[in-house]
Amino acid sequence: MVTHVRFKPPQSPQQEELEGLKERNRELELNTKKMTDMRQTERVLRRHIIEIDKARASEARQHHRAKLQLEDLKKKMETTESQLTKSKEVDSLIQEVVMLQASEQRLKSQLEDIRNGKDLNQTIISESKI
Repeated sequence: MVTHVRFKPPQSPQQEELEGLKERNRELELNTKKMTDMRQTERVLRRHIIEIDKARASEARQHHRAKLQLEDLKKKMETTESQLTKSKEVDSLIQEVVMLQASEQRLKSQLEDIRNGKDLNQTIISESKI
């Protein structure tokens, strides 16, 4: 395969220097463009980093708030459980008081019967039938 080579006529030293300067100028312009592009990319990346940092901070605040709310709910749950336990204890005590009052009433009735001269055995038998 034959490649065509362009023939360049010999140049004067000033023309060679001029061509070298033009080439160097193209390289500098290309490097300047690359630097500009890199700076632009750096600015964009910095903005993204700032946005990511803000998002992380926001997420951390939300996590902290959620943690505090969870702790508050746990305390409320413990308080509610404690109140429920106390309520059950109160219900149990009320039932016991009611039973004691009924027993007291029965004993008062038996005492009254004894004072009135009724047969105690007959009174106990009649109450057990009720």
